[in-house]
Amino acid sequence: MRFYPRDIGTVAGNLLEVLKSENIGNVDDMKKKVGRTLSLDYKDSVTFDERHHASPMSIGISYVVSYLRETSGIPIEFSVNDIAGYALVIVKAQEVLPGYSQMAPGLVPLDPFENICQDKENRCAGFDWVKRELETLYLSSGK
Repeated sequence: MRFYPRDIGTVAGNLLEVLKSENIGNVDDMKKKVGRTLSLDYKDSVTFDERHHASPMSIGISYVVSYLRETSGIPIEFSVNDIAGYALVIVKAQEVLPGYSQMAPGLVPLDPFENICQDKENRCAGFDWVKRELETLYLSSGK
């Protein structure tokens, strides 16, 4: 499926609703959900995971939330690493969104639907920044 900015806004709004309904307000709340998958409807789900890092550039554990649309992939994923002190939002859309950078420019960073894989990272932020970024994506889509 091709994801347009309006679709990304809808997904961001859905993620905000999940955070609210699951009482997720910080990284510690994310940690408690690791390993869970929430079904939102017949085609969408949200997964909670952790990724371990051991490189000098990224230490500790990143807690990851992925929004999965069946047969279409992951339009939005975010991670927070409270030890390294960074947060990352990854989106896939038909155009590069304001403030986002195309991942691996020149190396065909497209998914099978020709969505552009892009990210926005903040090396001095955490969960609150991610939440504000989701709100920005939601509001900028005209919702």
